[in-house]
Amino acid sequence: MNNAKYPALSLAERDRRWALAKSLLREEGLECLIIFGSKGREQLDRYLTNDRSGGIVIYPLEGELVHLAWTVFDLASHMESSLRGEASWVSDMRVGASGVGIVDMLREKGYENAAIGVIGTQAGGPGEFEGWAPYATWKYVLDALPKARFRDVTVPFLERIWPKSAEELALFVEDQVTSQNGWTQVPMYGRLLLASRVSQGGRILFRVPLWTAALQGGRKVGDRGTSSLELMTALPTQSIADASMSR
Repeated sequence: MNNAKYPALSLAERDRRWALAKSLLREEGLECLIIFGSKGREQLDRYLTNDRSGGIVIYPLEGELVHLAWTVFDLASHMESSLRGEASWVSDMRVGASGVGIVDMLREKGYENAAIGVIGTQAGGPGEFEGWAPYATWKYVLDALPKARFRDVTVPFLERIWPKSAEELALFVEDQVTSQNGWTQVPMYGRLLLASRVSQGGRILFRVPLWTAALQGGRKVGDRGTSSLELMTALPTQSIADASMSR
């Protein structure tokens, strides 16, 4: 593990993950992977980059990974981290998380006629039964590269990454917050969100309580009362932060 105040992933973990991706390419007879992070639940681009999420990764069987960011701010942030000497898994990040960006990148690498695996156009995680790749983006790619042979490999990819390494397991955190007398679920939930952010650095994906948006105050937690909440986070992929709030 890296010497840091919080759990971090090493280059050995990077190599393990990249080896999983290459094994998928070889077994499926593919030359390249397109991994849609975009607004997907799991932000799978981050699995191979350990960097800013919400983009698209082009991962070739031979050659360098390319991370297509959706905004110049991600690129600037990545460059600033590099200038500070922070370790990065990505040496080629560009703005271009779009149909045009994907096509330009595939043409640059000579994959106009290649067999290409895609992650994000079919079933994935909960609530993503038909994928999460944007329709307009994917249609542009299909129209622009009619000779390329695309095949969705979302499920085979997920099956490979579900088993966790020791480093990934170190990122699982169980947080517990003890309430003050008379607290409702609202401030307690806020404390849990803060604890999850500090310890995991992840964002909350779903299962957010209804009362956070439905103008409900949340029930009071009395003596020896317990309010349980399952928080789904995105660090690392498929991880879960189980949190309990009790008094």
